[in-house]
Amino acid sequence: MRAQLGALSDEAWWAKRRDSGIHGPEDLPRPYHIAMRLAEAIGQVPVLILVCSITKGVASMTSVIPAVENLLLAARALGIG
Repeated sequence: MRAQLGALSDEAWWAKRRDSGIHGPEDLPRPYHIAMRLAEAIGQVPVLILVCSITKGVASMTSVIPAVENLLLAARALGIG
């Protein structure tokens, strides 16, 4: 499933770049190279967590964003983030 999600993520990332007139790595501004490598490798990461909210609007962000921040900090502490 990670590999399938990785392929979709890479495809979507490049589709967004093409909308901006970027058609390949040679057209990509240097600051985007790290994001490009992440888009290419996302299907190979050891852990993938999808965070969703069933609440719409700003209210969902007030609980989801801090929870994700804590999750990222914990992952970093464990050496996987």
